[in-house]
Amino acid sequence: MIALYTDENVDQRIVRALRRRAVDVLTAHEGGLTGSVDDARHLELATAKARALLTADTDLLAIGHDWTTAGRPHAGIIFYHQRWTTVGHVVNQVYRIAQGLEAQDVRNRIVFISWNRRRPTAGGA
Repeated sequence: MIALYTDENVDQRIVRALRRRAVDVLTAHEGGLTGSVDDARHLELATAKARALLTADTDLLAIGHDWTTAGRPHAGIIFYHQRWTTVGHVVNQVYRIAQGLEAQDVRNRIVFISWNRRRPTAGGA
């Protein structure tokens, strides 16, 4: 099972739901990183604690890519897009990843949660 670290952009409903499913989640607040912390610090803390970073922050995609390109290891990034998916979908997908993979499977990788944007029905309802 993969242990997770969440930055301050992750919806707390996701954190609570993952914990109810017995996923090991450490939040930025619990890790002592709150406020205007440089995004790279989140990846540093997650890596130091051997936790994949769950985020919706696109800046961390670039940071993760730069680290990998430079040969700097990280514990992995799991990214979801806040506007194009629902809390329930993120929880289900992250739970599957956390249960189905080991830490080495995501090390130095970026894993994308699929989108499930709901489309309006006919008539805009």
